[in-house]
Amino acid sequence: MYAGLGAAVRVFYAWNAHGQGMPAAGVAYYRVTRTVRGRVTAYRARINAQPPSSALDRIELVASGDLPADAVETSLNTAYCVVWESQRLKALIGMAYAAATTTPDTTVAKIRAEPSPGC
Repeated sequence: MYAGLGAAVRVFYAWNAHGQGMPAAGVAYYRVTRTVRGRVTAYRARINAQPPSSALDRIELVASGDLPADAVETSLNTAYCVVWESQRLKALIGMAYAAATTTPDTTVAKIRAEPSPGC
């Protein structure tokens, strides 16, 4: 079952841990932040990693397994942003790109669908 960007909101929450505040050590909480026609177009994850996770680890948290199988990384990547392109995502929600971002010294990463590539 697919439960990331483009998934139905109910499926997303059925497959991703969610809650209020800081999750227990080693756990990540996911929260949908934007939808289109009942499908997830943006979400965030907060992880309580000990020791704190790296920027790349946080980006992988919101992207690994949560993008359609045809998603391919673009060349627009930085230390705090990775962009993918997916025709399946475009078919599901009308946007072919996904951008995952984080910032230094945080426990949060975000991912959002976009109609054009960019961070």
